[in-house]
Amino acid sequence: MRFLMIPNTTNPQARACAEELMASIRNAGHEAMLRSQADEAWLTSAELAVAVGGDGTVLRAVRDLHPLSDMPIWAVNCGHLGYLTDCEPQGAEQALERILAGKYHMENRVMLEGKLLSRGDEAPFFALNEVVIYRSAFSHTLKMQLLIDGMPVVKLSGDGIMVSTPTGSTAYNLSAGGPILLPEAVQAVVTPICPHAALCAPLVVSGNETVTVEVTMNERVRDGEQPQLVIDGIRRIPVKSGDQVVCAVASQRVRFVRTDDEGFYGRLQKKLTQND
Repeated sequence: MRFLMIPNTTNPQARACAEELMASIRNAGHEAMLRSQADEAWLTSAELAVAVGGDGTVLRAVRDLHPLSDMPIWAVNCGHLGYLTDCEPQGAEQALERILAGKYHMENRVMLEGKLLSRGDEAPFFALNEVVIYRSAFSHTLKMQLLIDGMPVVKLSGDGIMVSTPTGSTAYNLSAGGPILLPEAVQAVVTPICPHAALCAPLVVSGNETVTVEVTMNERVRDGEQPQLVIDGIRRIPVKSGDQVVCAVASQRVRFVRTDDEGFYGRLQKKLTQND
């Protein structure tokens, strides 16, 4: 079995944990290689990606691998909360033994696929957590039109709006007052960010509906103060007045390896009370 190791290289604990896991994998008669050292042939033949770090490391691993590969991901938490991870470093060796013995299951998570339409140009994207249209350094509120399958739903004014996957529903979406969706649900949630109208509630949409957000800015926007389209907190694209963000649930899934029997609700309770 071939393992592709993707550690957070800026985190000493993650680097050390990845090195220990690589040694254990090789001692068990399997192969392991760092993503930074793997060529295309090795990458396409690898069977399992091992992300060692926090949720940001997992998001970067997904961005690196998908949509080019549907390789499953096993994640070890060397970060803070680790909603996307399977285990802590102290349990990684035992979890690895379960994986090598085939005692694990897969969680299939949806992604968002979309594009930013800006004056004839298109910027495509994939997101595992969420896409956020945010006013950023823009000193005024954003005016936005929300459409579902091309039909106008509501006009919004506020700091922004986000479209989250079930995976992202426990991230920024939860902090903004959005609902938690079951991780393998084929849905998305549209959540306004600090809307001026108190009754602008989050909206859950089905997996076959297309969400469009059109941005309008009547005020002059100075250089460096453009609102931003933020994809999974990693990729940022400036947004202009009249731009449209169009997205929907992608056909491709991200597969996460789970080695415990705790279940989603157990993990959720543990993460939500971690700082208590």
